[in-house]
Amino acid sequence: MTVPSVSQVCTNWGVAVGPVKLDPRAEQHGRLLKEWREDRGIKRTELIKMLADQGVTLSYDYVNKIEGGTRALSGVDIEIREAWRHILGVSQEEWEEKTGLKVMDLIPEPSPLTFEYEKLLPIPATLQKAIDEFGEEYPDLFDPAWQRTLAGLRFEDGMAVGPQTPEHWVDQYLLLKKFRRHVK
Repeated sequence: MTVPSVSQVCTNWGVAVGPVKLDPRAEQHGRLLKEWREDRGIKRTELIKMLADQGVTLSYDYVNKIEGGTRALSGVDIEIREAWRHILGVSQEEWEEKTGLKVMDLIPEPSPLTFEYEKLLPIPATLQKAIDEFGEEYPDLFDPAWQRTLAGLRFEDGMAVGPQTPEHWVDQYLLLKKFRRHVK
């Protein structure tokens, strides 16, 4: 018994056989991501681990498809793109300029005003305790942008209100992180 070839089956079913055409934009994005990663000396397996540390689980094959241009970056969830962008250290401006994809980041980027902003929003003692106690489990707590965001909760309406225990701070962090994932 002879097994028909793929082209015979496709011809019989009326399916065109030939090279797969890739989306030029997906190819451009893939080359760009790979270039940024390689310029920073990050191996693909290291990138995957760094993404996992940010709470983003991607397979080697998935990253390979994006970098190879066979999977469109524009179709990737915003949280994954944002984690990828942060790991590669690409500014919002450069990302938007080179990819044409908007950045939707609820956590402010560091700016020249950071020093003054930090003076206005000191880290409450209970938040610092939460960072010290739970930072290994939730690495975002070490991020100054997250710390400023959380500290801002303490001074709602100009009053010293907000979370009062380290556990409450972690609850607020998890709530904000969950909310951030659902905002598109």
